[in-house]
Amino acid sequence: MCPSRPSSQSYILVVEDCGDQRDLLRHILKKNDHRVAVAENGNEAIVRIREEKPGLVISDVSMPGMNGFDLCRAVKAEAAEIPVILVTALWDVKNLLEGLAAGADYYFLKPLNRGPLLALAGEIMNGNASGKEAAECEPSLMYRFDGEDHAIPHSRRQILKLLISSHESTIREKTKSLADYRDSADGA
Repeated sequence: MCPSRPSSQSYILVVEDCGDQRDLLRHILKKNDHRVAVAENGNEAIVRIREEKPGLVISDVSMPGMNGFDLCRAVKAEAAEIPVILVTALWDVKNLLEGLAAGADYYFLKPLNRGPLLALAGEIMNGNASGKEAAECEPSLMYRFDGEDHAIPHSRRQILKLLISSHESTIREKTKSLADYRDSADGA
């Protein structure tokens, strides 16, 4: 059976071990009229999710104890309908595959560009995007990379969404780096 969409009355759970990052995410989400709760680590997040299911989880990947990949797996095991956005500075194919294998719905590169993250959070919380589309539940896809097998528990459409979100993050970062380089070259 495929999961349903999150309730528009639910909240966004931000899971981030860095206090400044956690406070920044909470602030920008609240400023955009979202109900927000925070957790400092994956274990605290699981407790909060069991108390009241969020409509969305936004989690850092690199955290002590339970990392974001493990948290994502735990969330999907308990409530597959909850969309999970992973936010990370870890950017290589192996990490992206681990995010997919963990069940992540979207993947954003740090430093975050607020606009796309806020737009996506708004779509999810308004029921226009979900962690799994009901008509598209399929068995896991298998992919071999660097001598390791990866099971990807997503529909093809969801894989495409995750890849596009990660690609957009990469393009934004490369464009910013190029602009910074040009600015520094012009000033030299």
